[in-house]
Amino acid sequence: MTSVTDLERIAAVGWPGTEYQRLGGWLLRAGGGFTGRANSVLPLGSPGIGLTDGIDMVRRFYGDRALPARFQVPWQAAECGRLDTVLEGLGWIAGDEAAVLVADLAGMLAHCTGRADLPPVQLADAPSPEWLAGYRYRGNDLPPSAVAVLTAGDGPVFVTLLEGGERLGVARGIVTDGWLGVTAVTVEPAHRRRGVATALMAGLGLWGVERGARDVYLQVAAENETAFALYDGLGFVEHHRYHYRTEPFG
Repeated sequence: MTSVTDLERIAAVGWPGTEYQRLGGWLLRAGGGFTGRANSVLPLGSPGIGLTDGIDMVRRFYGDRALPARFQVPWQAAECGRLDTVLEGLGWIAGDEAAVLVADLAGMLAHCTGRADLPPVQLADAPSPEWLAGYRYRGNDLPPSAVAVLTAGDGPVFVTLLEGGERLGVARGIVTDGWLGVTAVTVEPAHRRRGVATALMAGLGLWGVERGARDVYLQVAAENETAFALYDGLGFVEHHRYHYRTEPFG
């Protein structure tokens, strides 16, 4: 099985933010504040300096960009345990726990039977205004910095499902090292329980297979029981979890 460290590196390439800086094995990322992953440190190894000095550099990096200093901490990565303990001792706040789910892509597609009454998905290499209007990040409208983050990375695809001119749902995909990364899956409330999410996943899966993907990963907020049930039905299993540690204000 792909290690936690390797899968997090792949996911970081698939959702890279708009700028980054390396500090040894730490990847400092910024993206105008849009999403935790694009605006946090991914600590996959030693920073090459003492932890205290490394944390101070993180504070300066995010302070220069008027962003809160934040780490994304994958629990099962051996190199992250001590760092998480140190950050906790400094009063950094843990939150926004998420699970990383994985599946064999062929197996996922076998579960995506879809529904005959849904039209084919539409794919584009850039998010249209229609797509952007359909993506609700944590239930909120997208900030101005969102488009730059969404279009970063090597060749993402933006999937829209329309029916009679009405938007049913949207999603984003990207392929990195044989892995299809799925993000931004959003179904319009009026069209839930119609198989829209499954149709979006099927469209992304077929696109990924054409580009050499063999496996698929995605992230789900720990409290999102509906999403866990959906992806369990598509053959996903939990690979690991992470949370964020954010420096408190004041």
